[in-house]
Amino acid sequence: MGERYALFADFGFHNTGVGWARSHGREPGLAVELAAGTVVQVDQRQLDSFSEPQPSDVGRYEITLDPADRWSYKTPSLRNVALTAPYMHDGSLPTPAAVVDFYDRGGIDNPGRDERIRSLNLSVAEKTALVAFLDSLTGSDVQRLVARARAPWAGGEPAGAASGAQES
Repeated sequence: MGERYALFADFGFHNTGVGWARSHGREPGLAVELAAGTVVQVDQRQLDSFSEPQPSDVGRYEITLDPADRWSYKTPSLRNVALTAPYMHDGSLPTPAAVVDFYDRGGIDNPGRDERIRSLNLSVAEKTALVAFLDSLTGSDVQRLVARARAPWAGGEPAGAASGAQES
């Protein structure tokens, strides 16, 4: 595997329809995982009744002002993806299986949807295998990396500090 694909992402910006649906009031609601494997869909009207109005969700367009960038969001790495729930730029999908189902349906149709996102018609076995593959992208050293990220210095010294340096 070459350097270009080691993180399993193109880091490009793509319109999957999620931001478009939110901006057009067509959100199906929020998928909430109550327990492992038990997901319920909460109706968007219920959420709106006790939530503040959501700000505009136009994606990369907010930065570039290029209409072609409306509702496009950056593709993250799939490394350790099983540990990074919830998914999508807005956290609207609770599990990797929900993400696979979303892409299997072809995302959400809209005028600017990325042409590569289309219905896949995967079988149950193919979806199960794809979720297992995503799970397999979790590294064996995750706990060490998490500990290192929480304490970025070793031996009580900030990274890059000179040994024996004193504060003034």
